[in-house]
Amino acid sequence: MLRQVFHDKSLTLFIAAFEPFGGRDCNTSADLLHALKSSGLPPGIQLAGDAVLPVDFATAWKRLGPEIRQTKPDLLLLMGEKKGGYLTLERFAHNKRRDGNSQTEILSGKPKRLNTRAKLDQIFEMLRQLGQNRFRPGKYAGDYLCNYIYFMALMSEPELPALFLHVPARTANQFSATKNAWLNAMHDLLSAWAAYPGSIGDVRDRIKAIDGAATNDMPREN
Repeated sequence: MLRQVFHDKSLTLFIAAFEPFGGRDCNTSADLLHALKSSGLPPGIQLAGDAVLPVDFATAWKRLGPEIRQTKPDLLLLMGEKKGGYLTLERFAHNKRRDGNSQTEILSGKPKRLNTRAKLDQIFEMLRQLGQNRFRPGKYAGDYLCNYIYFMALMSEPELPALFLHVPARTANQFSATKNAWLNAMHDLLSAWAAYPGSIGDVRDRIKAIDGAATNDMPREN
């Protein structure tokens, strides 16, 4: 059962996705972002901001980085497309990017790999309890823009619980036909993440204060 810990203040979430690229007229990550904004987020989570990013190394992080710093979210969800498969939550970002036919470091002299601070093991256990089986863990976010903005986010905001979600590419019609299933899955994910937001200190302190409040008679489970 999910803990109800948001009795006095919600967590804030920033969501980023990508524009269409490669000649396509849609990007499923952006379609999902727009659907989430229209449907609303689960109880206890408020949208701090959102961005649909250009598929361009020179401008993607320049657009996203300042927005994260300005909105100061509690959680950061990054989304991008992949070919087929499941919804995949990436555990790592790697310090490498595509450069023509080869690869190069994103930031010279920095770690080869960064791990998300989000508590993925607990999130997957919560998803299992909810009967939600559309997600899988991932260990390789690729060498293109998805991995690039994930690495930059983890490097630039080391205390911010951030996750990258790879979504299977769909046509606009395919997405529209199954939109409710996508939204149900995302609401389960966000609810599970909110129960285990990560290691950011002010989130821990807030939850501790809420759980220990003697005047709070609301149930801790729903």
